[in-house]
Amino acid sequence: MKIWQYIVRRLLLLIPVLFGVTLITFTLIQVSGDPAAIYYTKGMPPQKKAQIRHEMGLDQPIAVQYVLYLQRLLRGDLGVSSSQADLPVTECIKLFFPATFELATVSMIITIIFGIPLGIVSAVKKDRFADHLTRVFALAGSSLPIFWLALLLQQVFFYIPYTYGPPNGLPEGWYLPYDGRYTTMLYFTHPVISEGGPTGFLTIDALLVGDYEVFWDALKHLILPSICLSYASVAIVTRMMRGSMLEVLGMDYIKSARAKGLDEKTVINKHARRNALIPTTTVIGMSFAGLMTGAVLTETVFSWPGLGRWSTLALLTRDIGGIMGFTLFVCLIVVIANLIVDILYAYLDPRVRLE
Repeated sequence: MKIWQYIVRRLLLLIPVLFGVTLITFTLIQVSGDPAAIYYTKGMPPQKKAQIRHEMGLDQPIAVQYVLYLQRLLRGDLGVSSSQADLPVTECIKLFFPATFELATVSMIITIIFGIPLGIVSAVKKDRFADHLTRVFALAGSSLPIFWLALLLQQVFFYIPYTYGPPNGLPEGWYLPYDGRYTTMLYFTHPVISEGGPTGFLTIDALLVGDYEVFWDALKHLILPSICLSYASVAIVTRMMRGSMLEVLGMDYIKSARAKGLDEKTVINKHARRNALIPTTTVIGMSFAGLMTGAVLTETVFSWPGLGRWSTLALLTRDIGGIMGFTLFVCLIVVIANLIVDILYAYLDPRVRLE
């Protein structure tokens, strides 16, 4: 099977997956209460409530409501988000996706830069001090609550130096921003922020127009939330890479390479690392999908204007259109991430066939 045929087949399989997601989400919303309750006001007469339900199609049977919803989906109509002043859900996704993608991309870069080398070092130095230290680091990353880590980072890198001044030798204002995507005062003086850039990604847009003040400001705002969001992923990738490396280092072809007189650096980098990356690739791919869709706590604590914060507000305000649209978008991201991981599998290991 050719690669393009495999991609087309996987994309066609996306249809029943999305259908199942819409069915489950629609059912859960229906059984959790009246979807129109968010539009009711205190003392509203029953006639007005009935009118609202009629306009939303809620006076129809459940099956009819679901069919009408699917028809709107086929037209590209995901509804409106009541938590965003009835803005269309597609516009909400366009508005909030760049911030989440930017944060997730930086977090994934941190994950790859630190996770893979730490896993390799831990495996090569098995049962030594470096291995024990790395395992403690990974265990902490898998155990610490994200919201607690976020608050700790804010306390250490903003509140303490802002309140008591910088440590000796550090200049004033060295502390990192603790919320938002940029400094508010820059909004009115920099068009790249106030008018929006061509890509929607603040750091990239700032570089494209040569506005380095906005770039450095946006980069500083990215540091704390990206560290917080990536820590758990770094821990997972480190543990997976360590386990894979230990398994590969015990293989016969590694022993043969060493017996031939190859130096340890060549054995590790040329023969062991690539094969150990195969199972780790799955974790990295799914971690990126998780970073894209699971940044709810991080975005909430750091007031990051992304999909996670929007979905939290949608849940709290019973924003039906926002919840359904976010769920479908999350499902799409996960499926695409799985597809990319499978393609990378075939590239990393020639023994893997798409059939």
